Order: sequence, then C-alpha cells, then structure tokens
Amino acid sequence: MTSTTTCPTCGRRRRLRRAMTPAPLPLFTWAAQHPRPRAMGARLLLRADLRDAEGEPRACIAIPGQRVPLAYPNITAALAALRAMEALA
Repeated sequence: MTSTTTCPTCGRRRRLRRAMTPAPLPLFTWAAQHPRPRAMGARLLLRADLRDAEGEPRACIAIPGQRVPLAYPNITAALAALRAMEALA
C-alpha cells in the first residue's frame, strides 16, 4: 500500500515522498564517538585449574594484553611481583 495525497486545486492524486533517512555511519565510526573505558592494571587471580603440590589454587597475575597469566608458586611471590610491576609503572 502506497501513501497518496490529493491536490486541493486540481484533484489529482500523487504519491507522497519517502521520508529521508540519514545515511548509515561508516564502519567503526561509532567506536570513535564513544569514549574508551579506562585501562585496567594487572590483576591477581587464584586459578583453581592450576593446582600446586598440596592441591591449593595457584596465584597468577593477569596482565592486560597478554593471553596467558603469569603463574607463581604462592600468593606472597605473586604479590611481590605485582608490587614490583606497579613500582616500575
């Protein structure tokens, strides 16, 4: 079904023009319009899938941008390494 209108003077019927829709944004333009979230620092994780000799979860440090976290023998060593990383940053 098309929308039509009638001319008030001559009585002819005409089709209505389609409403103009804005053109879609180019690819990835939306990313530039939204602010980026603040980058997170390194995080301390306890990985249950990596167990030590006593069966305790191993402490790991997840660094943003790296796929695999760094594993440490205990939480004390992981915290010391995390403090060293933060001191260098």
